[in-house]
Amino acid sequence: MNAPSPTPLSSLRGLLASLALPLALPLALAACASPTGAGGGGVAPTGTAGISDSACVPLTQHQGCNGIDRMLCEQSTRSWQIVAECGAGEACVEKADPGLPGAVLAACEVIPVTQPDGGASGDGAPTGGDGVVTNPTGVCARWNADRVDMSEGDWDGSAPQCKAGTLGENAITNTTRMVNLYRFLTALPPVTNDEVFNSKAQACAMLMRANGTIAHVPPKTWKCWNADGAEAAKKSNLSTAGAVVSVDRYMVDSGANNAATLGHRRWILNNQLDKIGVGSAGSKYSCLWVIGGKGNAKKAWVAWPNAGQVPYGAVNPYGTSVDSTGWSIQSDTISFSQAKISVSVDGVDQPVEQRTLTGGYGSKYAIAFNAKGWKTEAGFTYHVKVDGIAKPFAYDVEVLDCGGK
Repeated sequence: MNAPSPTPLSSLRGLLASLALPLALPLALAACASPTGAGGGGVAPTGTAGISDSACVPLTQHQGCNGIDRMLCEQSTRSWQIVAECGAGEACVEKADPGLPGAVLAACEVIPVTQPDGGASGDGAPTGGDGVVTNPTGVCARWNADRVDMSEGDWDGSAPQCKAGTLGENAITNTTRMVNLYRFLTALPPVTNDEVFNSKAQACAMLMRANGTIAHVPPKTWKCWNADGAEAAKKSNLSTAGAVVSVDRYMVDSGANNAATLGHRRWILNNQLDKIGVGSAGSKYSCLWVIGGKGNAKKAWVAWPNAGQVPYGAVNPYGTSVDSTGWSIQSDTISFSQAKISVSVDGVDQPVEQRTLTGGYGSKYAIAFNAKGWKTEAGFTYHVKVDGIAKPFAYDVEVLDCGGK
């Protein structure tokens, strides 16, 4: 599958000139609620549960999972109904029903085990205020469950008619879940979906499709130009592919024009991100509203690949790799201008090339480092040390083979 062509947010100076938001200033952040579930959100890993109006057989399919929703087969209508949404840090898990051979029981189970990390130790023992996900069974369960349904939904708009239309709720739910999957891996609070942002992001996607390209500051001479679409273009990650699949692409952030910022990734892992908007035009152009959050996660630093356990598929989605674009660490409080990054496996140095990233793209400071002569592989733990700063720290990245997508 070809990667879309996300474009970086305009230079910080350009953004400041075009936006009424002080993007380079510390962005106020706060913890958010878990994403809202929806009946059309997906299908269970075992295929037992479906959307709320799909057929089911109560005697053999009486319970199941649909994404993060627990589902029940309603006996009289024989249709799946949402019983409950699993909370933040939980996954819907299906198990064999001992009382009904061939059927399953659905339950919400806590899947991450969070430990403190990320502080001032220079000897590789992480300490401080950043969470590390350390439950391999839970990490893989969450990764695979959240990626069962990655459908892009149906768009009822029209670029020739300058009609923004609407995007199916399924796609909006799937995109929000994908963003929260990556935030879960980095121990950041989940985001929620905003209907106003969705509407404007949808206008943005139609605008990009009508003109056959993407731009953060679309000129008024563009076909179908409209104020909502132009506003969303300034505040969104943009892609030439559908909204759901583009989340993976943003996290890799390939393209020479993104190398200096890795801005798409950093906005998704922004401390302040609390609400997003999703727009997509026929799976060909999409806008993900990510700027202007008011959250307050206050993580001292956020790494990608994340500290703790990470699925191999997150590091190498669809044959692309963060080894080529760069591992990264971002912070609102720690300058990396004099930092020295080292990576090792079982005490053996793994050479890297590092570069300081432009500030203001989802974090005030950031640094990237690329593998030199090696590649990230499942089954290995990579020890990362950050020296040359006031309070050096270190963390481990354990890469898991989770199978699936």
